[in-house]
Amino acid sequence: MAESSRRKVKQKAESSPEGGRRQSLAREEPQGIAEAGPSAFAAETLGCTDALSDAVYCRQLVSEILYNQPESRVIEIFGFVDNMQLFDQIFSTKQCSDKRIRLDVAEIQETVAKEVSNISWTPTADMLADCLTKRGADFSKLAKVVEEGFCCAITKC
Repeated sequence: MAESSRRKVKQKAESSPEGGRRQSLAREEPQGIAEAGPSAFAAETLGCTDALSDAVYCRQLVSEILYNQPESRVIEIFGFVDNMQLFDQIFSTKQCSDKRIRLDVAEIQETVAKEVSNISWTPTADMLADCLTKRGADFSKLAKVVEEGFCCAITKC
């Protein structure tokens, strides 16, 4: 198991009745954040997974309210990532080494194939949500999108 996994698995050696040594079942012990926190790539991957599933859920709610059809695809979903490693991983056939991240990437790939109109890489400076999560980030781009109702990254203006 990779060292960057969310939980550390320790195996405890036990003596067998025959006098030899055997391995017991693995038992999980949670790690502290200071000991081994998730990598930036793992955090980006998890955030992307959560954001896409939330977008699909919101689309279903709005579609049910407006069109009485929760499975309707009238409302398009566009995804934007600012991590080039994640973007490459989504559209690559190569797999990353961490098993947990590999599962998250596979979930993103499936969601993109079935539910999302487009997912694209965007420079960090153009990310709209930064003003909601980072102190001192410029909120004028998000305010413009809220006022005008569209995003230049989607319409290519």
